[in-house]
Amino acid sequence: MTAAPSTPPVMKGGVREIVVDFSKRQMAFVELVGGILLILGIVFPANIPIEFRKQASTLLGRLLLFCILVIILLYGKWTYGVLFAVFIAILLSTRSPKEGFTSEFTFNMVNDKKKWWVEQVLNENPVAIQDDKVSTNAIQDNRETTRSSVQDSKSSR
Repeated sequence: MTAAPSTPPVMKGGVREIVVDFSKRQMAFVELVGGILLILGIVFPANIPIEFRKQASTLLGRLLLFCILVIILLYGKWTYGVLFAVFIAILLSTRSPKEGFTSEFTFNMVNDKKKWWVEQVLNENPVAIQDDKVSTNAIQDNRETTRSSVQDSKSSR
């Protein structure tokens, strides 16, 4: 007869238990720091570097953010998952001032020697003006109508 293979004894105590206990106790601190960082990211999204936001907008970045969200929802609290989802939405929707339209306006410094009447009356002290020339056009009627006649109400008696 052969003896049944015995299972190896499970070690209790030791370094493994100390590490597990330490990690469970420190998890609350890690969650608190993560929550504060998420709230700061939601409140100040413009302070996140543009390179990070560009990488997060790519397909690989979005997949990575989605995987992190799923991991947070599986192993963390749902409130942190909601905070991370809001952070992702804000992160992907913010644009930097370098992107988009550029300003074609120039600023001219204003001297204090010659003030407009309105500036004198309202006691304004402008530093610079954005545009000093304005181009206007007359109102155009581009409707295609035939002759229009105006009837005089006095002549119809």
